[in-house]
Amino acid sequence: MTSLEKPYLRLTCAPSPDQVRPEHILVKSLSHIMGKWKKDQNYAFVCEQLKSVRQDLTIQNIQNSFAIKSIRVSRSDCLGEARHDRVQPVSDEAHRSLPAKMRTSVIPTSSCVTASSTTSTSTTHPTPS
Repeated sequence: MTSLEKPYLRLTCAPSPDQVRPEHILVKSLSHIMGKWKKDQNYAFVCEQLKSVRQDLTIQNIQNSFAIKSIRVSRSDCLGEARHDRVQPVSDEAHRSLPAKMRTSVIPTSSCVTASSTTSTSTTHPTPS
């Protein structure tokens, strides 16, 4: 699949490979979504699209720096919304699903500003007990 936008659908069975976007398309999709957010500020649309990106990452078991970036972008503070009641549990669950070596890694904090940010400050996130 090469579409940048894809509706989030709760899966009841394994999707066919042509329904899952590969990582290089997901990278473009994340940039596209953040561009739409800056232009339209449509919180419902952006949340649905970010869930769809995270779903495609999960299906493919992609657990790398891009996966971490997509989780950070999904956090409410990145979108400027005070929706911690919905976002924090998702972020915590996604964080716990990462391999232990990635949970203690340095995560760029400015990655939530734009999907293509090249400069970043860092913060260390400890592994939950």
